[in-house]
Amino acid sequence: MHLHIFSDLHADMADIKPIEPLPGVDVVVVAGDVCEGAVNGFARLREIVAEDVPIVMVMGNHEYYHRTYPEELNLARAEAARFGVHLLENDAVVLAGVRFAGATL
Repeated sequence: MHLHIFSDLHADMADIKPIEPLPGVDVVVVAGDVCEGAVNGFARLREIVAEDVPIVMVMGNHEYYHRTYPEELNLARAEAARFGVHLLENDAVVLAGVRFAGATL
């Protein structure tokens, strides 16, 4: 299995450089801080990750800016599947026989 693992993109910052699409990846693992608001982050990730590639993600502190922890987590859980994101918060998912577990620390 070919993984692409990253964190702290802070993709909502004005001076960030564009990220090229990721070729040849089986699963993308994201360890938080894509941008402010998880759903915004899901959309940004789909700009660089092919639709057929699953994304496994835990949220960082930047995803929770502007909302309380429960509000943002509930919104993110409600929207994650629409973007093909497996959002992990004290749970796990199995993809191609590999178990991914995650939680925000």
